[in-house]
Amino acid sequence: MGNRVVHQAQQSRMKHAKVSVTQSISTWIGVAIGLVLLVILGSVFTLLHIQNRQRAFAAAAQNAAETNALISSAITFSMSQGAQDIAPLVASLKSIHTLRQIRLTPADAVHAGGERDLDAAEKEVFVSRQEASSHETFEGEPVIRAIRPILSEESCQSCHDSRIGSTLGVLSVRYSLVATTAAAAQQRTTSAVAAILTIIVIFALIWVLVDRKVIRGLLSLDRVMLLVAEGDLRADTRVERNDELGRLAKSFSSMRENTRA
Repeated sequence: MGNRVVHQAQQSRMKHAKVSVTQSISTWIGVAIGLVLLVILGSVFTLLHIQNRQRAFAAAAQNAAETNALISSAITFSMSQGAQDIAPLVASLKSIHTLRQIRLTPADAVHAGGERDLDAAEKEVFVSRQEASSHETFEGEPVIRAIRPILSEESCQSCHDSRIGSTLGVLSVRYSLVATTAAAAQQRTTSAVAAILTIIVIFALIWVLVDRKVIRGLLSLDRVMLLVAEGDLRADTRVERNDELGRLAKSFSSMRENTRA
């Protein structure tokens, strides 16, 4: 009966020691690995997402500028051919599915008092004669606004009293960014899922390696130490390694043999 109680006590202490070792080492190793992977991979995927988003919006801005140049050329050509009313041309351009607004404001040299209708951004382009673009919200949706000056050419001299290169008007066009924003959101979701899956896979691989190379050896050595502490000097460490755990097991075996002698 006494031996049974002692054996049960030994089993209880071994189980408690196993849980303690597992909680104190494996848990902290797992937490550390998880945090490191989360920080590293999270930072990498965040940077990639920011770069991809910037490239997408830069491409949208480039497309808007190129389309604006084509529209400006079409308007200038129509006016050079003697067209007095370009409203039909402007109306036809609205068939572009991403186009949300097209606004052509003439200079006073073309239409008296026309410059009064220029807003702040258009006035800046009118004076500087340089293109400009900006991101804004128009009628509840994100848009990119491209503003371009229409400059006087030699063919304009017959109709307008202006110097070559002077501003005859300002073309302002707003293009929708809904599709670009949706694509960026989809890419963000995809990146997040990829990051999570990558973290899980790498964590599992590292954990298997740590469990085989560290945790199992510690648990084996811990069990033997408990047996020796209970007076069983015949217990064998059975840890055949050339690393720190192996040297610790050999030292413990030597101590056990010296105690038996």
